[in-house]
Amino acid sequence: MIKEIVTDIEKLSDRCDEIDTRKENNLMREIILNLKHTLAEHKDGVGLAAPQIGYDKRIFVINFKGDIRTFINPIISKAEGLTLSRESCLSLPGKSFIRPRNAKITVVYQTPLGKTESRQMFGLAAYVFQHELDHLDGLTLEDIGLEIDEQFDNASEEEKNELLDA
Repeated sequence: MIKEIVTDIEKLSDRCDEIDTRKENNLMREIILNLKHTLAEHKDGVGLAAPQIGYDKRIFVINFKGDIRTFINPIISKAEGLTLSRESCLSLPGKSFIRPRNAKITVVYQTPLGKTESRQMFGLAAYVFQHELDHLDGLTLEDIGLEIDEQFDNASEEEKNELLDA
């Protein structure tokens, strides 16, 4: 079922609870299906977290070029290569932000079958994973990012760097 994206930042400000993949299996499947259907409907979205559609559980999905993968109770076990990422969010329509992110991360998560897996992610995949994990921790780009406006886009590289270094 396609759900409405939560845009009330107050509703996205709490840390989500872990989900027990065995005891809460029906709820987990409901959340995953709703996440996948809702993300598929929003062509400009790359990832979607459970709190963005009204669930306070630690689940999100990422669209890897048409292959939507599910991450349950995810954590980052290793991170390196700090860089700046330009990001937008389905819960903050019409806004863009600059956010520090790690370019390379190692993640651990559960699959819908309850199996624990680990993988490395780089670049865009790493940024999206961190963005969705922020949602599970009750953080939005508005909390930690630097909002970009038209003035920033029209600034010279020197002016942009001066602002980012401040």
